[in-house]
Amino acid sequence: MAKTEVKIGDKFTKVHAPRLAWTVTNIKKNYDELPHAILVQEGLEGRQIMISFLGLEIKSLYSKLAI
Repeated sequence: MAKTEVKIGDKFTKVHAPRLAWTVTNIKKNYDELPHAILVQEGLEGRQIMISFLGLEIKSLYSKLAI
């Protein structure tokens, strides 16, 4: 599986809900854990999710949007 480069400002969509875009607003990297991205739903700043970079690589769950 190819590694997905994740940086602040990247946009993703969930495969099962392609009309909802999520923007990476923060990245959490601890030396002893997998890196995670904090994503905020566009238009609803109060709706956030945190997912590991590995989770974002699962093509059946998430798709990176070209910006």
